[in-house]
Amino acid sequence: MNRPDVTHPIKILIADDEPAARLALTKRLEALGRNTKICGEAKNGKETERLIAALAPDVVFLDISMPGPNGLDLARKLSGEDAPLVVFLTAYDDRAVEAYETDAIDYLTKPVSPERLNRAIERVYAELEKRRQLKLSGQLRAIVDQFEPGAASKSKIIDRCLTLNVGNGVIRLLESDIWWVEAAGEYACVHAKGETHIVRETLKRLEQDLLPEHFFRIHRQTIVNLDKVGRIESRDNQDHVVRLRNDREFPISRRKLASLKAALIDRGTSEQH
Repeated sequence: MNRPDVTHPIKILIADDEPAARLALTKRLEALGRNTKICGEAKNGKETERLIAALAPDVVFLDISMPGPNGLDLARKLSGEDAPLVVFLTAYDDRAVEAYETDAIDYLTKPVSPERLNRAIERVYAELEKRRQLKLSGQLRAIVDQFEPGAASKSKIIDRCLTLNVGNGVIRLLESDIWWVEAAGEYACVHAKGETHIVRETLKRLEQDLLPEHFFRIHRQTIVNLDKVGRIESRDNQDHVVRLRNDREFPISRRKLASLKAALIDRGTSEQH
């Protein structure tokens, strides 16, 4: 089932050095009938950078092999909560690992089928909605804090139960007992109360079930419970890690760092060392 279209059209920038490829993608996007708008086209990396700054697109469909900087190099420069999402385009499928390491939301091989393109748009919808909910949550906490200083930091997880498919049966876990969740291919490992449960769901699917105001995806492989976070630590190579209260460490995607800091500050967590 498709998600409802967002209220405002998703602004899309298409970056590809081949005019025919840009035209083909435009036609396929229009044929989907989704609430999208092509706000611009770029034929190289420099033009893409300029149009991102000028047009503030929600998502960039980015060719990996276009001339300088190429798509991978350009995606690595995009960071911060206002950076556009990236959907990679390529004629080959041998650079998927590199692409996902940049936190791209999807990776499409040309020619793109309507079904595969529609799934990419679904992922864009989901991520933009998550960003919107996080922003609204922060605004609400700020309003509450005006009337009751410190109230935002008192937010606790609602003891909501999740029913998870494991092995040949199911288990029920309280969200407040979950420390972190990590990807394991088409499965996910849920870590709760000192035990690891292998769940027959992808990390993406589980992310949709967890309350976004209490769980945060810090990396393409990891979701953490914000109530279990001790602090953020910097490393000499300018990377950062999350240290949970049980001293477990996880790398943070550079594109997620600013949003994570904001979420922790809203909760009154000592977020950086």
